[in-house]
This record gives sequence, structure tokens and C-alpha cells, in this order.
Amino acid sequence: MSIPKWQQQLVHGAKLFFTPIAFLFIAWFAWQSRVTIAEVFSRTHWGILVLAVIAWVFSHLLSPLFYVQVFRSCGFNLGYRSALIIHARYLPARYIPGGIWHTVGRVAEFRSLGIETKSVAVFVFLENMLAAAVTLFVGAMILCVQKGWMLWGGGMLLISVLAGGAFFIGFVVVNTRRLMGTKVLPVSRYLLLVGIVALFWCFATTAFVLYVNAVFIGFGVPSIIETAGVYLFSWGVGYVSLFAPQGVGVFEVVVSMLFDSGAPMSALIVVVAGFRLVVLMADMAVYSFVKLSDYIGGRANPLL
Repeated sequence: MSIPKWQQQLVHGAKLFFTPIAFLFIAWFAWQSRVTIAEVFSRTHWGILVLAVIAWVFSHLLSPLFYVQVFRSCGFNLGYRSALIIHARYLPARYIPGGIWHTVGRVAEFRSLGIETKSVAVFVFLENMLAAAVTLFVGAMILCVQKGWMLWGGGMLLISVLAGGAFFIGFVVVNTRRLMGTKVLPVSRYLLLVGIVALFWCFATTAFVLYVNAVFIGFGVPSIIETAGVYLFSWGVGYVSLFAPQGVGVFEVVVSMLFDSGAPMSALIVVVAGFRLVVLMADMAVYSFVKLSDYIGGRANPLL
């Protein structure tokens, strides 16, 4: 069932409106809590911060494996190196207002390689569905165990159940004739895709845990396991918030609500937002490395 054009325009407009508003509020919080924030960052352990960037870089190296396996299931043999080039090439597009341009760029690239529309649709569906399902399911389960099963009136447990059910529903949806046609995505390949996504989030979560331990020196923070749960759940909530591109604002607020820290919430929101700089540095490192390696190799790769 296609989404009416006016609804698509409404969501797109909301994204464009919400992003600057979110950044304005974060800037206001930064000014209001400038003393606390200065104290936090004055204690930052920069070596651990570098490790956080490296951990996120490794997560990027897993993403092309997901591309390869999805399209192999659809009958198209996409090599790992080509997938990495496509992934890296459009990383800067993630920072264009709207939050969709990284996906738009990759979709256009896949179509230019001759991958049929249905196969690209399977890729986009699985990438988005599994990202939300893995983060919300694992994050909510960790928080239920760490903070109590009735956290937020049992809502956290309900979210984990719904996210768990999404794995089964997603498999059924993909294997409908409308998406796969005469092809079938085997259970083993589907589980492999789930495993790749889960491993990606292991590296991404490690990056956030390292960031927290590098920056929140002197302030009370949850255990490593609980911090991981807070990150995964908060990212998932931000991701499914259609009005917030890349969860800007939503992610920071949810983390600040779940963190047990001695810092004021307004300051906490700003410090958590600083993790986006870690992601930015990792994105630019991967983009630059792929571009540079292709240039040094003297290959005129049309993908770059």
C-alpha cells in the first residue's frame, strides 16, 4: 500500500522543521549549562575518545556485508569492495537536512548497477526494519533486566515484545511475492542478516560506551551493560520518530531520562549530543580512506 503524497510531504516538512528546532534547543541548553559542560569536557580522556571513533569505523566495515548478502539472496552478485565504496561515497549525505539522502544516493547507485527495483526495495525494507527491531528489542530487554520489568509501567516490556515480533513479521513480509517475486529468502540467510546487524550494533554500542567513559569522568553513570541498553533503546526510539531525522533531539532526551547521573538534564542532553561528533569523525575517516585508497591505487573507479 503506497503512502499518499500529501502524507509524504507532511513528514518531509516535519523533518525539515524539527531539525533546526532541535539544534536550537541543544544550543540553548549548552549556554544555560556552560559551566557544567566545561567541567565535563575538561576531564575528558581523549585516548578513550579516539577508541570510540575507531569502534564506529569498524561498524562501517560490517555494513557492506549486509549489502552483499541481501542482494545475493535476490540473485545479484555485489562484491564487498563495491558495496564498501557505495556505502562510503554517500556518508556525507547523511548530514544533509532531511535525513534520507544517504539512502537515496545508495538506491540510485544500486539501480545504476542494474539491480532491479524489487531487490532494492527488499534492501531498504530490511535495513530499516532490522535496525529498529534489533536496537529496540535488545535495548528494551537489557533495561527491563537492569531497571526492573515494570519500567515505565510495563511499557518497556511491551516494546521488547513488539520488537521481537517484528523479526518474524519482517521475514514474512520479505517473502511475499510482491517483494521477492519467484525468489525466496531462506531462514538461514535471514538469520545471517540479523547477525550482521546485531554485530554492527555491538561495535556502535561499544563506541557509545567508550564515549561515556571518556567524557563522564567524575559523574555517576550506569554500568557498562545498562549504558549499552540505554544507547540501543534510545537510538531505536529516535529512529522510529519519523519527524526527527537520525533521531536528533529525541535520542539525546531519552538517554538523559534513562541515565542516572549527577549532571543536570539540560547539560546531559548537550554532552550526549557530543557523541554525534564521534560518529561524524568516523564517517569522514571511512569516506576519506576509501577515496584516498582508490586514488593511491590509480584506479579510475566510476563508483567514486
